[in-house]
Amino acid sequence: MAASGGYIVALGSERIVARQTSPVGSIGVIAQIPNVARLLDTIGVKFEITRSSPLKAAPSGLEPTSPEAAAEIARVIADNYDWFKRLVGERRKLAEAEVAKVADGRVHSGRQAVTLKLIDEVGGEAEAIAWLEREKGIGKSLPVRDWRRRSESSSYGLWSAGEALARAAGLEAIAALLARAAEIPVGLRLDAPLALWQPAVEK
Repeated sequence: MAASGGYIVALGSERIVARQTSPVGSIGVIAQIPNVARLLDTIGVKFEITRSSPLKAAPSGLEPTSPEAAAEIARVIADNYDWFKRLVGERRKLAEAEVAKVADGRVHSGRQAVTLKLIDEVGGEAEAIAWLEREKGIGKSLPVRDWRRRSESSSYGLWSAGEALARAAGLEAIAALLARAAEIPVGLRLDAPLALWQPAVEK
């Protein structure tokens, strides 16, 4: 997987190797915020929001997005998009026209990505190791360590989703607690959905 944020990470390397069918590219920026204002109206729930300024925590998803808030989000997205395209051009040594050709948000297969110069080679771990041995003099005996999550049943995704929803609702204190909880190893979580105190974790 080398798409969007995954592709930004890949750009930090000297050489990018991807599988034939790997999704590559998705060069673009998006912001998606579910707006539940009409649903809240239907069930009779109203959020009272006090802000220091009209654009604080906007859009929030709890009220219709104002034209001013939409314009500001669009401005930030455009700036990040320019940065992303510039990064692709610099790291992959692509001309402006070449960047424009691949920076429309589409994904490409690994085979297509080679032609578009988004990656250097189709392959996997063996091809990447062979390049390191050949070009960087890395010894064949150097061990390769695969990173895995502590638990395949990790609930980090749920904690992160909860944090995002809390931030969207402007509940920063709850979002901070959820973010802290997501950092705690699963085995040390005392209860659900959140314990306000946890034992210190030895590193």
